[in-house]
Amino acid sequence: MCALRTAAVSSVSLSAAGSSMGHNRTEELEMIRNMGRTDRVIRAAVVAPILVVAAFLTGVTTVAGIVLLVAAAVMVATATTAFCPLYRLFGMDTRGRVGTQ
Repeated sequence: MCALRTAAVSSVSLSAAGSSMGHNRTEELEMIRNMGRTDRVIRAAVVAPILVVAAFLTGVTTVAGIVLLVAAAVMVATATTAFCPLYRLFGMDTRGRVGTQ
């Protein structure tokens, strides 16, 4: 539990080569955890398996089946990283922290 809180912010540095004039710039993309434990468990243990079952019932090789499998993979990925890009876009946070922005 303590390790999860201390690893709340992970940074990824992206280096982008500049134009032909030799400009170099470094951008930092910050992934701040914005999903609480309940949200993560629901995504990984409930939503993702339901999507996988629906994909198999629809047919895994159909367009709908593939879309459902991709959605399930997104649910597992966001639950694993505790970061949801849509939550950040809409300014949502389900961690239940007190005294944050």
